[in-house]
Amino acid sequence: MIGSINPYSGHIFFRGILECRPDILIMDYGYLSDNLFFICTRLAMEKASDILPVFWKLHNETLRFHKKSWILNREVFQKSMERMLSEKETFTSRELFVMLHVAYAEMKGKRTEDISKAVIFWEPHIFCDLVEDYAVWLQEACVSGCIVTVVRNVFIRGGAFLRAAEEGGTINIHCLSSILNLPNGEKKEYSGFERIIMRFEDIKCNPKKEFWAFCEK
Repeated sequence: MIGSINPYSGHIFFRGILECRPDILIMDYGYLSDNLFFICTRLAMEKASDILPVFWKLHNETLRFHKKSWILNREVFQKSMERMLSEKETFTSRELFVMLHVAYAEMKGKRTEDISKAVIFWEPHIFCDLVEDYAVWLQEACVSGCIVTVVRNVFIRGGAFLRAAEEGGTINIHCLSSILNLPNGEKKEYSGFERIIMRFEDIKCNPKKEFWAFCEK
């Protein structure tokens, strides 16, 4: 599942519900999740034996700017990746996308015995405008996929945006432009991906009904 959720439309709320399910794998917000496309594409250029050294090199280089590690438990993550990387000599970027999600889940104590029975939810938070186009990249990595779009009343959403900007002292032209840029225009269709649209207000008012229908899809 690719999360295509507009700013201030329930990102954290929606993720919090999904994280309760043991069969859904979700990375925390941060550098790894946001830049997963670029990281996987870079690692796919290496032989299996060189993938982890390059991964840790990328990791260590970003610490100069972000100060916070992407990986909470390096030992568990390392062992999980080593196990999967031992299966063959090379891996595609899409295979690495799945493997990194599995290793990340195991690092957080969520064991994945059969990845074919699990669901990955990916929402690169800082690339809201590009996130749906990643469906083109992931087409070959999944039997079927879906793009989850959560929408919210545009006036309430704009108010939430302004309140956050005011509290942070960041009201400027960019902020106002982002508010006026919604609602979105016509959405694209992607081969192999079904679009599921949910209203933030409906989820809040009727969570059981809305998520039952969502899980059925």
